Amino acid sequence: VIATLALAVGLGVTAVVLAGGYLLVGKREREQVMATPSEDPNRLTQEGWRLWQAQQLQEAATNFTRAVLLAPDNPNAWNGLGWASFNSGQMEEAEKAFQKAITLNPNLPGALNGLGQIYLSQRKYELAESHLLKAAPQAPAAWHGLARLYLIQGRFEDAEEWAQKVVDSGQADDVARQMLKAAQA
Repeated sequence: VIATLALAVGLGVTAVVLAGGYLLVGKREREQVMATPSEDPNRLTQEGWRLWQAQQLQEAATNFTRAVLLAPDNPNAWNGLGWASFNSGQMEEAEKAFQKAITLNPNLPGALNGLGQIYLSQRKYELAESHLLKAAPQAPAAWHGLARLYLIQGRFEDAEEWAQKVVDSGQADDVARQMLKAAQA
């Protein structure tokens, strides 16, 4: 079962069933969704992204969760849920959400980048590289991950290429500049 909405018997908890596990949603969120079934999942997703950008991660996760409960085939809502979970330190939930987003849209750059970042943190370097490279043409955020990966692996010319892209994009932070200097040393 890839994605189905199910009620956990006797627990009063809604579970979104994912490949490889469950993403549990509390009774309160389930009741909110059931009380407002006419809500627009696209609007919830947009609001979730607004909240995510404002670093209101719990509220963003609630909106994304409501969106996936209403529209389980919405890859953007799953991607948002992945990033809200990732930034909240809930890596297992983030990985499941990103995987679901990619199941629905195999070329979704944000979800590919998210999985790449998770695999990088887990030291699964081949998986990280594969996902980050696939995301890189449309997700400049993946460039930072590639620079970091190649520095870790001692592939300094590759690290320099990706760190330079970050710096040239005008989106460089101190870490990106330090990675570029380390790759050039």
